[in-house]
Amino acid sequence: MKETEMRILMKETHNFQPKNAGRITVKYLAGQEYTVKRGWGALMVRRRVATEIKAPPRAGAAA
Repeated sequence: MKETEMRILMKETHNFQPKNAGRITVKYLAGQEYTVKRGWGALMVRRRVATEIKAPPRAGAAA
């Protein structure tokens, strides 16, 4: 995972409209895990609709 990304777990369903990303709305569903841009994820964590989680190990990665 890139340093500019983070892994989040959604606590509740949330329609997210990122600034400076054009006219888009992304619907994140409660209970689902997502890899998102760090700025977007940090904003959702501050809004208390998501929590940051550790990314799972990549397939084939040395243990």
